[in-house]
Amino acid sequence: MLISACSGADAGELFEDYLWQNRLALVFSPRADNGQLLRQREILAEAAEGLKDREIVNWEFVYLDSVNVDGKQKVHLSTNPFYDEYDVAYRDFTFILIGKDGEVKMRENKPVEAEKLFEIIDAMPMRQREMRGSE
Repeated sequence: MLISACSGADAGELFEDYLWQNRLALVFSPRADNGQLLRQREILAEAAEGLKDREIVNWEFVYLDSVNVDGKQKVHLSTNPFYDEYDVAYRDFTFILIGKDGEVKMRENKPVEAEKLFEIIDAMPMRQREMRGSE
């Protein structure tokens, strides 16, 4: 369970529950009606099965507005600590992929196509082991 408040010092700590369990897609947007955000939502929605297979949890941050986790709003969380933690400018659209090890694996300032996201993940050693284990 996530903690009830989020200060700048503990934004990264919120993701500790996901370590070694899930990959995180972090999507930052300056506004809820931002075209790049709307496109990224569309891409991720169309790729839902692939996201599930790769154990990706989608976090979305709309500056000073909302934090959503897999489409569910987390009203007790503020966007600012996450922008600070990942050094995202409030005017920018940013997509960040966090691996199961908690490290940033990709950072883009434009929507990321599912094929590119899956290609990066599928090349990771941990994902290679996962795929071999499911054969």
